[in-house]
Amino acid sequence: MKRRESAAGKQMAEKRIRRSSIAGIIGCIFFGIGDWLLGWVEPGIVDRAFLLIREGHGADYGLMRVAVTLVLGIAGMMFLLPGYQGMAEIVVDEKRKRRLRFTMALCAAGWLALHFTVAAGIWVYSWLMHQGMEELAVESAAGITKMLMPTQMTAYVFIYLPLIQMLVYVLRRQTVYKRTAALAAPVLWMAVLGTAAGCMPASPFSTGMFALCMNGAMMVWFVFCLIKKPVLDKQEER
Repeated sequence: MKRRESAAGKQMAEKRIRRSSIAGIIGCIFFGIGDWLLGWVEPGIVDRAFLLIREGHGADYGLMRVAVTLVLGIAGMMFLLPGYQGMAEIVVDEKRKRRLRFTMALCAAGWLALHFTVAAGIWVYSWLMHQGMEELAVESAAGITKMLMPTQMTAYVFIYLPLIQMLVYVLRRQTVYKRTAALAAPVLWMAVLGTAAGCMPASPFSTGMFALCMNGAMMVWFVFCLIKKPVLDKQEER
């Protein structure tokens, strides 16, 4: 009887991991399309220091792209949130699982905050450029960037700390995967994709790739969890 209950529990755990991975993949697709729309521009540098604003976000940039990006961000988070929460299912210990579930909720909040603040800065810059007010566009975008910088830095902390926490669990063999699962960790692929985009010749593709790297990295992890069978017997070893 206990063996049957154990087998049923393992099947349910595997289903939860698969369902959350599918949700995460869908969410990354929505978010990734939005990021690509934001980033696919001529890469010339504006004469001020901005997070992601480029000359291509000027008067020729379609403002509807920002609106579509924001809608896709909201739709994407409806899938990414359960995907993030489901990432905690890979952890063996229940206490660590609850801890990761909480920090991954913060990760989702940081993801949305960063997405919306970057989109807001680009929209203001682009709208003013459409009105022919180039100097005001630069000044306004610089002011918005300075004002939102604390929020964006906090968002990065919310995003990266849970992902590093998950990587530590994997490396310490506290999950249902082997240590080699670290090769699919989002923090690793964010660095790989971001570096690859930075090494490419400057073009709309390279800027789009750079904007996509965070969601692209998450996609790698969710696909890994979808196709990799978890070693659920580890739960009995603890």
